[in-house]
Amino acid sequence: QLSIAAAALAVNVLAARVMGPSGRGQIALVLQISYVLAVLALAGTDRAYPAVMPGANAAGMRQLAAPGIAIATAGCATTSLVLHSRPQLAVLAGLLALITAGNAMLTGLRAADATAGTRTYLPAALTGQAVLVAAAAVLTATGTSSPTAWAFAYALSLTIPAGVLWVRTWHQPDHDPRPARKLGWKLLPGTIAGIIAMRADRIMLPAL
Repeated sequence: QLSIAAAALAVNVLAARVMGPSGRGQIALVLQISYVLAVLALAGTDRAYPAVMPGANAAGMRQLAAPGIAIATAGCATTSLVLHSRPQLAVLAGLLALITAGNAMLTGLRAADATAGTRTYLPAALTGQAVLVAAAAVLTATGTSSPTAWAFAYALSLTIPAGVLWVRTWHQPDHDPRPARKLGWKLLPGTIAGIIAMRADRIMLPAL
């Protein structure tokens, strides 16, 4: 959490200086939408998994997260195709799919770590933040003000470490995920209420 907060502060300052309020607002909107979609994709299973499946590894969390991630990313990709007449929005919608998938995968890894007592999430999070800060430094040094380029940096920082770790843990034995899925649906309304309370104002900022 400390590394994420420090990296976010540094990247936000750099992005605001290079892109200005309008461009930074577009990136903020994409990120906030991705957080909400990631919550919906996981459907509360990231909270339920440690409670009902103690000792289970990342394989069960993959089973739980995969359908929602697939639906969310497919929806974003479809939106990108629909917006083909507006290239920048189409590309941002496509990158939103990657950012959403990365957010959901990292959240799933964190839940699996809490369940199994492993330490796969920490190196993934640190690697992602290092990639993001390095990309932000390059974009700032080159004066790149395109929101698309900055969104691509966020997508890389999330999907690369999460994807690598999910592949590395693919050999782990599967667990029956149904108990966690059932509890996740029960927890989802409270999770959605929390995410709306925390992020509704941020989603409205670009409109304001």
